[in-house]
Amino acid sequence: MHKKIQKAFKSKNIVWRKHALIRLLERDISRNDVFNAIYNGKIIEMYPDIL
Repeated sequence: MHKKIQKAFKSKNIVWRKHALIRLLERDISRNDVFNAIYNGKIIEMYPDIL
């Protein structure tokens, strides 16, 4: 799943929902911060029942 998310970000195939953008603004997080976290981060715990 992480590779699919990375691929979507790399191709800029992302839909930013209004709610998510509001939360980013409230928390002073840029879209670039999200991109960097997803593209360069690593998964520390999996929740297979969620997806």
